[in-house]
Amino acid sequence: MVYAYKLAAQNPCIEGVVIHRQIDNASEAANDGMAVGIMSAAGVPKPSYEAFRIMDTGNTDYLLPVLGASSWAELGCN
Repeated sequence: MVYAYKLAAQNPCIEGVVIHRQIDNASEAANDGMAVGIMSAAGVPKPSYEAFRIMDTGNTDYLLPVLGASSWAELGCN
């Protein structure tokens, strides 16, 4: 999510990034395995919630090992 945001932020042709859900839909999660929100259906923040909260103002370098990179520049992000 942060990687997509950083790539989009530096591309003048992209005006926005759409996140599917803030909170998991209980039916989608149970029936389709689509727990794609940044918070659980009960409103409990997932790890992606903190990344979303700070992705344009905070230090997100802690996410680089998840992407197998040592810097955002290595991934093509300024």
